[in-house]
Parts: sequence; C-alpha cells; structure tokens
Amino acid sequence: MADLAPILYDPYRVPPAIRVALPTVAPASTESFVEQMHALVTERKGATWYYPSEKETRCRYEWHRRWRRREFALRLGLMFVVGVNGLATQLEAYVADSRVFADDSVGLPDLSPRELRRIERHFRGTIELVVSRTHVPASRNFEVLYFQKPPAGCLVQDTFVDGDLRLFPTKLVSSHLTSPMGLTVEASGLPMAQAYAAPLAQMTCALLSLATGQAYGLGAPPWPKNARCPETIASGASAESLYPPSARPVASGFENQDPVPPLRWLREALSALPETSVPRFTNAVFAYYSALEQETDRGSLACVAFVAALSSLARPNRSSCAGGVSCTECGTLPRHSKVGETAAVIKLVTELLSVAENDAEQASQLLKRVYRSQRSAFVHAAELRHEEAQQGHNMPICLPTNREPQREAYHFRRDLMALKEVVRAVLIRWLGKESGKETDDDLLRLRPPRFNLHFRYITTGTVFANRWTRMTPGLED
Repeated sequence: MADLAPILYDPYRVPPAIRVALPTVAPASTESFVEQMHALVTERKGATWYYPSEKETRCRYEWHRRWRRREFALRLGLMFVVGVNGLATQLEAYVADSRVFADDSVGLPDLSPRELRRIERHFRGTIELVVSRTHVPASRNFEVLYFQKPPAGCLVQDTFVDGDLRLFPTKLVSSHLTSPMGLTVEASGLPMAQAYAAPLAQMTCALLSLATGQAYGLGAPPWPKNARCPETIASGASAESLYPPSARPVASGFENQDPVPPLRWLREALSALPETSVPRFTNAVFAYYSALEQETDRGSLACVAFVAALSSLARPNRSSCAGGVSCTECGTLPRHSKVGETAAVIKLVTELLSVAENDAEQASQLLKRVYRSQRSAFVHAAELRHEEAQQGHNMPICLPTNREPQREAYHFRRDLMALKEVVRAVLIRWLGKESGKETDDDLLRLRPPRFNLHFRYITTGTVFANRWTRMTPGLED
C-alpha cells in the first residue's frame, strides 16, 4: 500500500537525529559549492533553507531516503555556516525518522550498524559529488523549454534557430498566444540548467521587446490535467510535442510584425559588443523592458524606468566641478555637477539620434518635462501622473473637464509615449555604434523621433467572447 502520509518540514528546528561525522571540506569556490549543493538537493526532491544574519548565512539541506519499504522513511540533512571568508564551520550531517516532524515521541531511527555505514558513505559520496561538480566543467547539454507570451501582431511565423536559441511558431491555446522557446546550456543537472537558462530567457524577451517596441512575457499556456508541461526539449522531439493538444495556428488576415529579423540583428550586435559595454547595455535594456511591462497600468513607474535606461547610457556624459564648495555653517560641501543627469541625457539623445537643430529644443523640453513632472514627482513625492488609483474606470484620458479640453493625464501620456519611442531608438543606435554594426532603419523599424507626439484619436470598444477584436492605436505619422 502506498504511503500517503503528508511530508512535513520544519524550518525552525532540527529534528532529533543521529549525527554523522564528515571529513573537513575546503572548496575552491564557496559560491559554486553552495550552488551545486542546492542543485543536487533539488534533483533529489528535497528541501533547502538559508538563514541569513548580518555576518553569515546558515545553510541547511534535507532529502529523503527509503527505509523498511517506506519511500520517505528517513530524512537526511546537511548543515554548514558560510561567513565572509567562506565556510565558517565544519559540515554537520544527520539522519532522522521522518515521522518525528508529526510526533516528537517517535525518537531516533533504529538503524543497524550496517545501515548507518551505508548512510555515512552516502553523505561522503554526496559531498564528493558536489565538490567534483565545482571543479569539472558541465558536460551534459540541456535544451530548457520556455513559453513566450507575445503581443498580438508580433508573432513568430517560422522556426528560428540561432546558436543556443530556438524559437518556434506562435500558436493559439485557449485564447492565449504562445511561442515555445528552447535555450541550450551545459549543466550538471536540470536545476542548474534552468538556473543558467533563466537569464538567457529574460534577455531574449528583453531583446524581442526592443525589436518590436512591445512587451514579451514568459508563462506556460494551459495544459490538459492528464498531461504534464515539458521542462526540456528532448533530442529528436517534434515541434508539435511542445504545444498542448488544443493548440491551433493563429488565424490569417491580421497584419503581423515579424520579430525575428530585428531580433537576429540585435543578437549579432550584442555578441559584438565590447565586454566592458555589456553591463551598461544590459542594465539599460532591462530598464526599458520593465517599463514596457508597466506602461499600461503603472505609467508613473514606467516613466522612472524609461529615464533610468537613458541615464545608464548617459553616465559618461556627466561631470562634476573640481572646485571646492564650503558653507559658513556646514563647512565643506560635496562637489556640484557641471553636467547633471538631465543635461547628460539630453546630450546623449540629441547626438545619438542626430536631432536636427530645429528639433533640438523640442527634444530638450520633452526630456526636462518627463524628468521633472513625472520621474522626479513620483520618486520624491509619490505623485501619480497616470491615474493609477483609478484603474478600471474605462474612461478615456482625453475626456474634457470643466476647465480644460483634455484631462491632465492625457498630456502626461503623450509625453510617456514619446519618451518610449526615444528610449527604444537610443538603445538601438547606441548598440549599433558601440558594436560597430551598421544600423538598418527599415529592418529595425526606426523612424525619426517625435518629441511632440499627438494621438489622432482615443477610443474604447467592446470585446466579444470567442471573437477576435483588434484595436489599432492611432498615433500621428
């Protein structure tokens, strides 16, 4: 009969257990040792806890061992403390009866000397395996599977393969658009493969968002209850096996902006980027990606992120005065800026986008407005400019008021949309310049920046069940 008793864990106490002596361990890399320990316990379907304090972190790992025909009869544990200089304590190992978590009277497991020696060898083998993984390069390839949630009108039409990346065609699953994505990494096991692939998946989404100007998300589509969503793409697996059985092609007849050609350019440019420039671009593109995810419902936060993307790239343009400043009451004061953040951003934008002289003033005014009236207003005073507190009222932002022909939020939204275009263009131009790769405006869908953007119309409409409805935003050309 199967053991269906609940599996209990207790993060606040170590159970009464038999202690097992272990040899001293001095890993070359404490970080790698902890990562591999975490991955191994995850592979064993165990549990991990980390107890951080001011100067150290206590690490605790537990997993299960079969005993007397019970699958989860024994609980094996391993603990150690990591300080500022690596492992601060000797490894402690223990073995307990799993039932003790539900009943303190159970006591210690009645292990024979032979079984205890086997467990001791198991612990030693575990430590040896973890240490070997920190020294030996990963030799197993995993193609980790993710599912993208593309915006409507930006669908992958054909399978795209580029190095470690595979993108599969977008299909419709229960009204959800989904595009399977495979990322190949080398790792010692699936948990570490997923850990290595995760930042690559996020970067791919960020680059796709930059390629199209719309946010791409990650998330598995609905799967049948009697089927399990795959975590990896097996060698030789068919593309159809990556979708739920209910997946079907997206209906034709809709205008589609294929994200693959600009994505290919962005990946090539990123691979050619000097190593010292990669962190700056990474920070900026993720700030832009975060803003796209927030712009609909959290416009004030989106504005902060858009400005942060520009500020990251504009940092070299900033400068401080070398002179000293003093106050009769406070004494010596910090040096003041000769070129501050706003001025540095304006210089970055106007130079990278080759802004014409007659448009330079509009560019400057836009960037000063969004910095002062939106970014700083929210950062320093939590002032919301996009009616976030009224989400769901379904009232157009341009509705007239008793005093003005449009609501104030309309003008903030105009500036936010103009800023969004500017940030995308700056990121792409900067990447092309730093990587030495020629920028193809048609391929990347770049157009002259619009610093004084207007909506031709703003509309609301009804979306009907089981029917496609497309609302096309009207921005002035």
